[in-house]
Amino acid sequence: MKQINNFLSFSFLLLIAQLSFGQDTTAKKDTSYWKKSGSVGFNVANVGLSNWAAGGISSLSLGTVINLSANYAKDVHTWNNSILFAYGAMRQGGNGAIFKKTDDNLLLSSQYGRKLNNHWNWVAGASFRTQVANGFLFAPDPLNVGKEISTKISTFLAPAYLVVNTGVSYSFKDIFTASISPLTYRLTIVNDDALSQIGAFGVNAGEKTRSQIGWSFASTFKKEVVKNITFQNVVNLFGDYSRLGVVVVNWETLLVMKVNKYVNTTFGTQLIYDHDVNVKRGDGTTGRAVQFKHVLNVGVAITL
Repeated sequence: MKQINNFLSFSFLLLIAQLSFGQDTTAKKDTSYWKKSGSVGFNVANVGLSNWAAGGISSLSLGTVINLSANYAKDVHTWNNSILFAYGAMRQGGNGAIFKKTDDNLLLSSQYGRKLNNHWNWVAGASFRTQVANGFLFAPDPLNVGKEISTKISTFLAPAYLVVNTGVSYSFKDIFTASISPLTYRLTIVNDDALSQIGAFGVNAGEKTRSQIGWSFASTFKKEVVKNITFQNVVNLFGDYSRLGVVVVNWETLLVMKVNKYVNTTFGTQLIYDHDVNVKRGDGTTGRAVQFKHVLNVGVAITL
């Protein structure tokens, strides 16, 4: 229940921030160079069973996605800023069952650009990614049939990733952008004593941060493929100069199918591979593996 309260509180604060964000502090201030946008989406799924002969289990899932942006463009200068927050939780069973986190992502990014010509820009930016709630790994309790043992494997700022980079980018209309940054600083943060002691997420055991210098590549493709259906593909790569050939991959896709002004369906995937992160694999062993997630949501979307 604590996770749900945190989720609702955080969603409310972000919504208030966006409403304040969209108001002009002075009527005479020229804001024509700013383009502000945002959306808030909520989804709920519920299955209730009582004396159901075919079997099954009752479930309740909640989720939200908040996406805010403020982009500035004047002459040869651009400045793009965005906030993305996504959270989801599910309860399987009756009221006595606990909610388990299914999605948790907080991403802040800011990038300054200076045009070199119609397609090329010099860019410098920073991004920060973490989650807001504790994440647990659940396993059957061998001493109590029907019970589970929970092990905390992540929390706020554990892990967190700060990336600062500079390089050049190429853009084609509002459909495609790609940037290569030969100078990239990546800071991994594990601000949790227990996780730090075991050297989680690539930090040395007993330490809470890890710094890396390398290169990065990012590309974004977004297009309305048919009426009311938009596809987005985002790829982020990072390589450490001290270990050439080892690449961190973060690949995300999102398909948005708009039913009407307020109702839409989204299907998203995320693939992550990080050489320094060990995960619990499907065969029960622990080690390096490709992490994959897909999320299907049907719910209400409000454009701010």
